[in-house]
Amino acid sequence: MNNRVSLYWDFENVRVPDQAECLIDFAQSRGYVVTNKVYSHWSRETSKSKYVLDRCGFERIHVWEKGRNSADRKLKSDCLAELYSSWSSDIIIIVSGDGGFASLVRKLQRRRKQVIVFGPPGGTSSKLIYLADDFYFAEDLCWLVG
Repeated sequence: MNNRVSLYWDFENVRVPDQAECLIDFAQSRGYVVTNKVYSHWSRETSKSKYVLDRCGFERIHVWEKGRNSADRKLKSDCLAELYSSWSSDIIIIVSGDGGFASLVRKLQRRRKQVIVFGPPGGTSSKLIYLADDFYFAEDLCWLVG
């Protein structure tokens, strides 16, 4: 499997640190993971969450801005920077239920990227579910790679 895989996780929207290892396993089952970033204002998160994410090899991106959607903006910016780079991945995994990512999903798909979304049950935009090439609930991750 020669696919390159990038993983972008909006931790402020989907807080499931106990699924982190399963998320990495899922991504690795799709190809070679080149990016695995998780976004939050980390001073607000528990030490246990940070430890688990670090142990799994995630790059924790600290979002300094306060306010709604600040992690979203940084995640989108990083994902678009990758999209327009020479090393862009074939598969992009987004962990968020936020409908604000719909325009990003469309841009990725226009550039022939496969987009997989993991979102929270009851908190995922129907538009995001519809647009994703594959959608799963984040709580089902370990069951998927089982």
